[in-house]
Amino acid sequence: MRDLFSTVAPRYDFFTRIFSYGMDRQWKRLAVANAAIPAQARVLDLACGTGDFAKLIAALQPGAKVVGADLTASMLRLAGLPNAIAADAASLPFVSGSFDAVFIGYGLRNFETLPARSRKFIVH
Repeated sequence: MRDLFSTVAPRYDFFTRIFSYGMDRQWKRLAVANAAIPAQARVLDLACGTGDFAKLIAALQPGAKVVGADLTASMLRLAGLPNAIAADAASLPFVSGSFDAVFIGYGLRNFETLPARSRKFIVH
């Protein structure tokens, strides 16, 4: 997975826009707007790719501490986020309860298995 996303990183946003017919931006804006993120929240943009959620959250709540985590360093470089870490979502280096909110977009499709307790958070 790491090799694949390292290869497609420079064209990732282009492909995302094409495959969603440009609607991905609206979906992400709606998700952030409806999350009611507190002013000083700690937020994780998991499998952040080029950092769309992180950037939207930072713009909406400048006092929030937003961390982007992605499997590939090349995606993180493109994201240009001030707080970013290359990490596997299956074994994150954060203590449980470190964040007030977690966002994940298309990265969810890359999980081989999702624990049953995680499924209640998936919006259909």
